[in-house]
Amino acid sequence: MSIKIVTHSQHFHIDELFAIVFLKMYVDKNIDVVRTRDEKLLSEYKTDKDVWVIDVGGEYDPEMKNFDHHQKSFKGSWEDGTPLSSCGLIWNYLKENNLLSQHMNGETIDKIEKDIVKKVDKQDNGIEFWQEAYFISIYNTKTNDEKKLKYSFDRALEVTNDFYKNLFGVIRRSLRAEREVKKVIDKSKEFENVIMMDSHNMDMMKILHSYTDKTIAVLPYKGKEIWKICSITNGNSFSKRSEMPKDWLGLSGKELETVSGVKGLEFCHKAGFMCVYKGSKEEAINIANNIYLYNLACMRKQ
Repeated sequence: MSIKIVTHSQHFHIDELFAIVFLKMYVDKNIDVVRTRDEKLLSEYKTDKDVWVIDVGGEYDPEMKNFDHHQKSFKGSWEDGTPLSSCGLIWNYLKENNLLSQHMNGETIDKIEKDIVKKVDKQDNGIEFWQEAYFISIYNTKTNDEKKLKYSFDRALEVTNDFYKNLFGVIRRSLRAEREVKKVIDKSKEFENVIMMDSHNMDMMKILHSYTDKTIAVLPYKGKEIWKICSITNGNSFSKRSEMPKDWLGLSGKELETVSGVKGLEFCHKAGFMCVYKGSKEEAINIANNIYLYNLACMRKQ
């Protein structure tokens, strides 16, 4: 058995694609999708409680599983005033009927709403373009050939399914990373200028900037007593809060030890965002602190 989902034919959008993926993930993995704008067929489907009618049909009636948002009478929106698209309508239906809570906790639900569902709703309603999902839209094909249109839609639906699964994984990891980052920052209070990480967790490094003003971190690296001394970035950019000293950049081995005067310094990336040191944790923290002071001195000279 499978659930029947009806949506509009012709040009597809990310809101009905995500809505269908949510039904596939959280209601039934077996789906039968019908794409049509035939008013007679839509009238029949809208009166069948077993059929999900999404983004077409001119009606919003969750009891009958009709989820269109284009009609003039529709006023549904998020708390910030963002109008709901079929994506948000389906998501909220699943949430209100406890179909999401079987798969994730409230914290994850809230994060997905913020990072995915509301972004889809904003794009579909012409409020804000979601750059990360643009590649889904380009699966649309300019043709009247029904076979080609169906192929394009099916491919886009597969891609949206994979995209959502990957984003879901990223969101789960980021939530875990947030909890761990707070612990690490608390434990690093004894180090005035440095964050001492417990593990080589790059998910944590990506979000450190949101929780601390410190500029540099020390992470356990490959093997015993090998440490990565790494600049904390600013947000999603590659800008660095603490550059490695300019005369270290791109050097390694004995040459780097000679230039830096630091025995055990093995490598410095030429982009200046990290270096690798072999030795004690205490000395790695000391090197990181000196890099911070080096950057502070450079700033004062400017």
